[in-house]
Amino acid sequence: MIEGELGIWKVFSDGHKEEVYVKKNLIIRLAKLQLLSALYDPAFVQDRITTFKLGTGGSIDPLGQFPKPENGEQTNLITPQISVATSYVSYPLEVKVTYLADLDQSQGNGLSITEAGLFKASGAIFNVKNFPAIPKTSEFGLHFEWSIKAV
Repeated sequence: MIEGELGIWKVFSDGHKEEVYVKKNLIIRLAKLQLLSALYDPAFVQDRITTFKLGTGGSIDPLGQFPKPENGEQTNLITPQISVATSYVSYPLEVKVTYLADLDQSQGNGLSITEAGLFKASGAIFNVKNFPAIPKTSEFGLHFEWSIKAV
């Protein structure tokens, strides 16, 4: 089984971090198939995770307090707004990888961010998570850590 967890922190100019959100996420069905293909299909072509997207369509209410349920068949975010490159750290003994992405204080201001997704170099979505709105302002940046682990 594969599970994911998304953590989001506000990062202030003095270096102080404040946890905003940490929860399990949905691994898209196609991503599970691709992971298994990488193990069992000798002709499998690797398609690395390279991009972190953030959007504003992940809630069912205008204030963004109630996240929409994720859909295992999604091919994109509901309302994508920002794309940033992601890096990763692997933990081989834990069979875990953590993808990292950051918005600085100048990015995404004025958006009420409610959804995030990891995307492959081909543009295919790997996983998605909707969460309560984070109204982004120039007072803080956002740091994301998205862990994927075999359990």
